[in-house]
Amino acid sequence: MYRRADLRIVASLIVLAAGQPVAAQGVSAFDVPGGRLEVALQRLARQANIDIGGVDLVVPGTAVRALKGRMPVARALDRLLAGSGLAAVAVGPGAWRLERAKPRPQPAVVARAAPRASPAPSSEIVVTAGKREMALSQLAGSAVVVDLDGSDASAPFGADATSWLVRQSPILQQTELGSGRNKLFIRGIADSSFTGPTQSTASTYFAEVRMGYNGPDPNLALLDMRRAEILEGPQGTLYGAGSLGGVIRLMPRQPVLGEASGMIEGGVTATQGGALGKEVAGVGNLSFGPSTAIRLLGYRQIEGGYIDDVGQRERNVNKTRTTGGRAALRIEPLDGWRLDIGVIGQTITAPDLQYGQLGLTGLTRRSAIAQPFEDDYVLARGTLAKRWSGGLNLVVSMGRVWHDTNQRYEATRATSTAPVAYDEDGRIRMTSQEARLSRTSAGGLSWVIGASRVRDTTAKARRIGFLATPRDIVGVTNRTRERALFGEATVPLFGPLSVTGGLRYTTARMDGEPDTRVTSAIIRGQTSKRADPSLGAAIQLSPRISGYARYSQGFRTAGLAVARGVGRVANYRSDSIHVGEAGVRLARGGQYGLSGSAGISYARWLDIQADLVDRFGFPYTGNLGNGRLATLELLGNWLGRGGWNANAGLVLTRSKLTRPEPEFVAATNQSLSDTPRVTVTLSGGWKHDYAKGRTLSLDAGGRYVGHSSLGLGTVLAIPQGDYLETRVAARYTAGGIGFFAELSNLLNERSNRFAIGNPFGVAARDQYTPQRPRNMRLGASASF
Repeated sequence: MYRRADLRIVASLIVLAAGQPVAAQGVSAFDVPGGRLEVALQRLARQANIDIGGVDLVVPGTAVRALKGRMPVARALDRLLAGSGLAAVAVGPGAWRLERAKPRPQPAVVARAAPRASPAPSSEIVVTAGKREMALSQLAGSAVVVDLDGSDASAPFGADATSWLVRQSPILQQTELGSGRNKLFIRGIADSSFTGPTQSTASTYFAEVRMGYNGPDPNLALLDMRRAEILEGPQGTLYGAGSLGGVIRLMPRQPVLGEASGMIEGGVTATQGGALGKEVAGVGNLSFGPSTAIRLLGYRQIEGGYIDDVGQRERNVNKTRTTGGRAALRIEPLDGWRLDIGVIGQTITAPDLQYGQLGLTGLTRRSAIAQPFEDDYVLARGTLAKRWSGGLNLVVSMGRVWHDTNQRYEATRATSTAPVAYDEDGRIRMTSQEARLSRTSAGGLSWVIGASRVRDTTAKARRIGFLATPRDIVGVTNRTRERALFGEATVPLFGPLSVTGGLRYTTARMDGEPDTRVTSAIIRGQTSKRADPSLGAAIQLSPRISGYARYSQGFRTAGLAVARGVGRVANYRSDSIHVGEAGVRLARGGQYGLSGSAGISYARWLDIQADLVDRFGFPYTGNLGNGRLATLELLGNWLGRGGWNANAGLVLTRSKLTRPEPEFVAATNQSLSDTPRVTVTLSGGWKHDYAKGRTLSLDAGGRYVGHSSLGLGTVLAIPQGDYLETRVAARYTAGGIGFFAELSNLLNERSNRFAIGNPFGVAARDQYTPQRPRNMRLGASASF
């Protein structure tokens, strides 16, 4: 529980938040580009040096025309608010408040008005992953927003999952052990290819709640998601431990009050030389009165296998089944209050692994036993939010995670008289809590303060031996307790320049103990206290061009893990990262045109934690040494007339290990694992709306991933990467009925995406994970 002193601090900040700044007013020169009304009000307030309250009344997405010229503030506000249903009322010198516009009395006879052109859709992107609403052009840092709520051919379909995001953006990478086993990385901040007790370098959130502390990414389906926001670089100030590379925030569609609706999708996938895949998914929304609604969804996907095992004499052994669902309840009992409660459940099972072996014909390997895997994931969440008329926002959230994994690897050696199996059972229980206050004013001033707590227990149990007589080997249980106070503010200084600064103070303790079935030894835990600052600036160079610069840092806590060797445990040290970055962004000038960004970053990574395997395949955890990374990132999006669009992305990364630990001296100046030197994405599409609600959209794209290595040192420095992914897709809708078709891996590439499948065969250096062979996916959907 939070201490009373912490609660007094939060209560004091609520009182202080009531203050409203007062500024001068009069005739001013305005140059406000068209776009989102919220952003236009911010720019108008900054240019007139005034404060505007009641911005929360603005309907999200309301678009306005550009405003330019010298005029009184009152006239400028009237012109900007025309047609929005709002009016600005002066409440003091330099202070205005937005209110609902009073309806004007209608004359008895109304002349028919000439049709008025609708304002152009806004090109301004609003980011909420910074725990308050901010326009992307004003963000002191780099971020990517991916729209998931589309109906065109480029949008996810059916049970497409988090791994779909990796295919869309060059800033994301992942390992390729298989669904439910992979690790996600952002902008090359990759520690190792294996999962263990170390925290993830990329934190993933479902709405307001953290999805995990460590372990593999659960690969949740993107069904019924609105968008994904990716904050690049360390986010230690706002998100705490485990966000060294950045944060991925999945934003689901929420229950809709006053609506009864539903949707169902289904399809099949035919793989060249592989088994048939199937999928079905559905969503329903029900409302109970004016203040309560529930949203339910479920999905089932079977991915057909394409790897043959000549040792077991089995074909297509790597079939994967995914079954999951979500339920969400929204209650809006009083004006401005909102309660969201939800639960997510998903199970992934695979009867065998998805790797092949070099030297064998086709996509085949040789093993004596099956190597199954299961991942069970449950997340329960609740969020209470309140928005006051003055723009003050309160968010209190809580989440509980149950995440269990079970996997088997064949560990048979040449001298074994019978097959040997290695079994590992993982158990993660995490509770996260956070309370925060935030406010964004029209003048550009915004701030957030909060407190958080995380409790995580991660246990690993291990066995090895003949199938009939396995024996326990040492495992580890880690218990982490983390508390933090944090705050961040964006302050406009002068003209188009604003500065963002923040600080997080964290107290964390991790206690660990070996599996008592093997040994009773206890290793004392560690307590760490640290402050993580961030500092950045954003500047509006022109109506379309903005720039940013930022310094930030992040960390991961220390802990206890299995050490090198079958029967030992040892502590691994905390690691930290320090990143400086700068870039420019180009906003679209209207409905059509080009938008994009260019950025560079440099990172120093100290005492890198990593989950590794030794030359015999046994997992262990330790520190590698220090590392350096330099990254260049270019992203672009073009929207043309006639429904045409194009996207392009390029990420160049240079990394190396410096000051290594003694056992990694031979890896000095080697590139960090799973960090390709170049990643490129290209896509283009076309969409046309016909009469009577009929729509046809086409999309084609590709992704090139350059060379990387499985790991560091003589054992794990195995090359991988240098492959091309391709797809073409089409979607046709007529009313509530839709049809979808997708052809993937057009060139039938079999390149090595990932150089391991079974870690007990790492010494042979002959494993590879190929792409799914050329495949055709056909689907249909219906909505009501």
